[in-house]
Amino acid sequence: NYTLDTILEKARFLVRRFGVRGIVIDPWNRLEHQIPPAMTETNYIGACMDKLTNFAQREDVLVFIMAHPNKLKKRLGELEYDPPTGYDVAGSANFINKTDYGICVHRRKPLGYTEVHVQKVKFRHLGNTGVAKFKFNPFNGRYISINSESDPVVWEKENHLTSKN
Repeated sequence: NYTLDTILEKARFLVRRFGVRGIVIDPWNRLEHQIPPAMTETNYIGACMDKLTNFAQREDVLVFIMAHPNKLKKRLGELEYDPPTGYDVAGSANFINKTDYGICVHRRKPLGYTEVHVQKVKFRHLGNTGVAKFKFNPFNGRYISINSESDPVVWEKENHLTSKN
């Protein structure tokens, strides 16, 4: 029975006993969710996000949630999907509305690389929105900058989030 409360209880133990500094919940949809009958899914997810934020602040840890998007649609004649945004996550827009950072890892299979889209940064002094492109190196199991193995990651200003219809 993996509910959010049982995971946070075990995480609290690990933080206090072993000094864990980060928690990853992956994937969100595998948790046992018990939405009260009178509560909408949006309100339930909002309450869960509040619980996670309070836990992270109280325990001074970083919490990552891996949540998958709704079924994406291809545009007519296109070979691949547009990268999803935080509003495309299955369940509720509260996944992006109530988070401090929104990051999307999007594989561009036909093009042979992966993009990391930083779509939301609540505190501007800690980062910016943008896109970085990486290729997977099967020989060492690492991702490298799309430009070359020695280039630093180059972030491109992301425009499609503001210009999307």
